[in-house]
Amino acid sequence: ADVSVYERGAGWRKPVDTPCAECGGCHDPTQTLLCDGDGCDRAYHLSCLKPPLEHVPAGKWLCPGCTERWNASEAGSRELARSLYEQEMREARNLRR
Repeated sequence: ADVSVYERGAGWRKPVDTPCAECGGCHDPTQTLLCDGDGCDRAYHLSCLKPPLEHVPAGKWLCPGCTERWNASEAGSRELARSLYEQEMREARNLRR
């Protein structure tokens, strides 16, 4: 196994042997990323990503599915925060009356 590509998220390293979620292939493990999302075990070839990546990014990397879920949860968190703020403002106005 090529040990130049590793799973990074768990703080330990192991060679990648997971098939690409896009093409299903296990070829070219030096060009394969494993998702660092909680509970996600998807792998992607750099060239199978849209847009494709030229090199392995530094730090944590989220697959397209985890990125979409993270963005949705961030948007939901902002909406919840806005809703709670508006509720607090209504309650504060009612207390002043």
